[in-house]
Amino acid sequence: MTEKERKPGAWLRYAALGSSISVTLAGCVIGAYLLGSFLDRRFATAPLFTLLLILAGVALGAAYLVLSLVKLFGSGGGGKDEP
Repeated sequence: MTEKERKPGAWLRYAALGSSISVTLAGCVIGAYLLGSFLDRRFATAPLFTLLLILAGVALGAAYLVLSLVKLFGSGGGGKDEP
């Protein structure tokens, strides 16, 4: 365990990151659903836009999750294997 992980306030950083990721993922999916529903009503293509945009929202949310975790934990050694 590193000195950084032992700090008393470290859990707060992880909790904030977790809530940020969950809100962003939910926001992407809900926003995609609402936009897809609007476009389906507008162009009478139900459920084409809703499904496509929900899948895009999930993909964007997953990409945000991965990028956030990579930023948090980093690569460790610049690509080198660590013992």
